[in-house]
Amino acid sequence: MSTLFHRNCHGPNDGSVANAVADVGYILAMEMYQSEPVDRSWTATKVVAIIVAIATGLYMLPWAIAAVRDVPHWSVFWVNLLLGWTIIGWIVALVLALRAQRRVIVVTD
Repeated sequence: MSTLFHRNCHGPNDGSVANAVADVGYILAMEMYQSEPVDRSWTATKVVAIIVAIATGLYMLPWAIAAVRDVPHWSVFWVNLLLGWTIIGWIVALVLALRAQRRVIVVTD
């Protein structure tokens, strides 16, 4: 820490603009270098990442079901992506994904 910051933050304050600017600079510098303990921050990041991954997977579940079942899945994708945030939109996408599969009938002579 420089002498200027140390003197201005802990010494007498004469009310000058220079002291005020130095105080703000010191506060900003200390906020930049404050951090959480490594273990706590890293664990919280992992937990948040796992929750986001699971939520994203559940959110896009109707589209995944449609793709696996070989139903027209692009309509399910767009309904799910744009309206899935509403519960009704997600249910509509799920119903579209679970509708009957296309049947291909091959006629031989």
